Amino acid sequence: MQTNWNFDLLNTSDEQLKVVEERNLAFATKWKNRTDYLTDPKVLKEALDEYDDIQKNYGVMGDLGYYYHLRHMQNQLDTNIKAKLN
Repeated sequence: MQTNWNFDLLNTSDEQLKVVEERNLAFATKWKNRTDYLTDPKVLKEALDEYDDIQKNYGVMGDLGYYYHLRHMQNQLDTNIKAKLN
């Protein structure tokens, strides 16, 4: 049985990848030198809420990463897809 997936619903533009990178970098920059989240539950909640928002809406690579993951599942021998996924 052949299954055809509709990848058109995913946003795989370079612009979307830039947004994902910017959001992840902004989060890392904001929290990397802070330790107040270790002692203040309100600050910890703020950090966790921001992290949850990034994971829910963008993840590490957004739709583009999901696209290449699905393509890799379709054809695990394609070295070009594997390179893009990595």
